[in-house]
Amino acid sequence: MKAFILVGGFGTRLRPLTMFKPKSVVDFVNKPILEYQIEALSKVGVKEVVLGMGFQKESLLAFTEQLEKKYNVKIVCSIEDKPLGVAAPMKLAEKYLVTDNPEGLFFLVNSDVITDFKFDEMKKVQKEKDCLGVMCVTKVKDPSRYGVVAFDEQTNMIKSFHEKPKVFVGDCINAGIYLFQTKLLDRLSLSPPTSMVTFLEDLVKEKQFFTYVLPEYWMDIGVPVDFLEGQKLHMAFMRKQNDAALAKGENIIGNVVIHPTATVDPSAVLGPDVVIGEKCVIKAGARIKNSSIFAGATVDKSAVIDTSIVSWQSTVGAWARLDSLTVIAEECQIAPEVYLQGALVLPNKSVSHSIHKKGTVVM
Repeated sequence: MKAFILVGGFGTRLRPLTMFKPKSVVDFVNKPILEYQIEALSKVGVKEVVLGMGFQKESLLAFTEQLEKKYNVKIVCSIEDKPLGVAAPMKLAEKYLVTDNPEGLFFLVNSDVITDFKFDEMKKVQKEKDCLGVMCVTKVKDPSRYGVVAFDEQTNMIKSFHEKPKVFVGDCINAGIYLFQTKLLDRLSLSPPTSMVTFLEDLVKEKQFFTYVLPEYWMDIGVPVDFLEGQKLHMAFMRKQNDAALAKGENIIGNVVIHPTATVDPSAVLGPDVVIGEKCVIKAGARIKNSSIFAGATVDKSAVIDTSIVSWQSTVGAWARLDSLTVIAEECQIAPEVYLQGALVLPNKSVSHSIHKKGTVVM
């Protein structure tokens, strides 16, 4: 069986974390986002994964070699010379998806979604309904913000799609995870590129498209605020599973993950909802909550970090304070006693003065 993961695009919504890295290899609870998907696919018997990519190919290709060995899957790349949307990249990758695929099925996954992937349950739905496609959907509190999927709750057959409806038509949205029969690839075109909306609506008209409702958490982690919310949901799920990776200790509050190679002073207070990455250094008296500290970063003594992201190899000085969704890109230096409120700091920058205006970009 095969799978196709959409990793193309410039990752603009997640900048400045994606200035030099594709979003699919950004650390999420100490594993690249893409790895969660590859791991889950390998568990349901997928032997070949096709990555649809266009931007930052080189850094992604090097990483895929590690994943191939770790999960015993073949990973091939389908390179887009120009953006093709969502449906047309499947056509571009057709030769990979149909060759040596006796089941005639493939998964399609957006690379920036995180959930407890239920690929095995999707296969059961497809087999039971003998349908052309299955879409994962997830329930949300405010469906008016999204594209809603209306379906028959008895049969799970999709009836219609509604983009940001003003009246209630349902509370389930498209989760960006699909299972298709490979024969559908004959319907797609590269020139002009087939619209994903048209492709999916045709399946609905034919009554050949069904849902699987995800029972656990789901989040599109393609923007910083949702990245941190997804981290929170993921660690809550880890708690539910009694995951031993969650940290314990006198100064640990709520759900916290600390990489085994990180150094954390006993007087530092972490949590709730904090991730400390590989070889990080957290010094005495630091206070971190609702935040992610990526591999190699240092947080100096008595610094306070709240609802923020500090990425690879960056340093936050003593007594500094970061809050209100401040995002620090890689290899940055934040001076002691600086206060950053909702700032976005681009890679390789030094910040020596406080910033109080949210949304300020340090270039």
